[in-house]
Amino acid sequence: MKLSIIIPVFQVEDYIARCLHSIVGQDCSDCEIILVDDATKDNSMAIAHEILDNADVHVQYLKHDKNRGLSAARNTGISNANGSYLLFVDSDDVLADGALNTFMNSIDNTGADCIVGNYMVVSDTGSYISKKYSYNRVFTSTDSIINAYSNGDIPVMAWNKCVKTDLIKGNKILFKEGIYHEDELWTFLLVNEVHSLAVIGIHTYSYFVRSGSIMTNTKLGLKLNSGIVVYSEMVNYVNNNSVNNSDLFRALDVFAFWRYRDIFSLITDTVASSRFYLQMRNIQKGCKRGGGKYGAVAFVHLILPASLGYKFLKSIIKRIGK
Repeated sequence: MKLSIIIPVFQVEDYIARCLHSIVGQDCSDCEIILVDDATKDNSMAIAHEILDNADVHVQYLKHDKNRGLSAARNTGISNANGSYLLFVDSDDVLADGALNTFMNSIDNTGADCIVGNYMVVSDTGSYISKKYSYNRVFTSTDSIINAYSNGDIPVMAWNKCVKTDLIKGNKILFKEGIYHEDELWTFLLVNEVHSLAVIGIHTYSYFVRSGSIMTNTKLGLKLNSGIVVYSEMVNYVNNNSVNNSDLFRALDVFAFWRYRDIFSLITDTVASSRFYLQMRNIQKGCKRGGGKYGAVAFVHLILPASLGYKFLKSIIKRIGK
């Protein structure tokens, strides 16, 4: 079996039919669909059974006893996957017509560790917002992949990425549970392990923005704490693996800058923002960069005393925000 399509399911009864029809309407002869019921309380699974039980596709129905979140559902799918490649699809999104054939052809033609398709972002009203790629390219080294990642040419989202199953399982590239920004951490770990990556300039995925989704209902405290946890995990990876790659350090700096920006722009209480700032600062100072310099003038704050560094960085971010 060539492809395992992993779909977490939780409270998506209004959207899951659209998602599943977009998949079973294509050639699924060399695919399996892994549907992970994350203890949904609505009719999502009943709708799924109605569509899939009579479809010409192999299906695994997996179930969590309690709601554990998107990361845990994806991890359950990974551990049960039989395909040579994995493809993550969110249950409120859709695969574009011909997407499976596009991925299969790229697997056959490139044999890349990871394949990333083009995508569109669609609003609640159905209006088109954006797309990513207008070209095809194959990156054939980890360094070139990390360079593309640091330049923003590889999306951080897990969905719409087709990845070798053995690479994911062998390197234990799983999703950290209980946080937001889990896709950003997962992709960071992924690009450090893949040796080849194909970018396809063909529309393969439509991501639907809706008011009830995780991305639009982020709790502030969890969002900030999650960002710090993810940054800490990234730095730990760099330190534990003796990484010395300037492009990766640049990507770390960008991620850190946006976390600092969240701290200063979203928190009005000085005591609380100082606490979050000190956590980020201590993690950043502990990053073993092999003598490399920080990638932005804003990080001068690290050589200042903490109280002055806080004021300096806050002023820089306030200035940039204008």
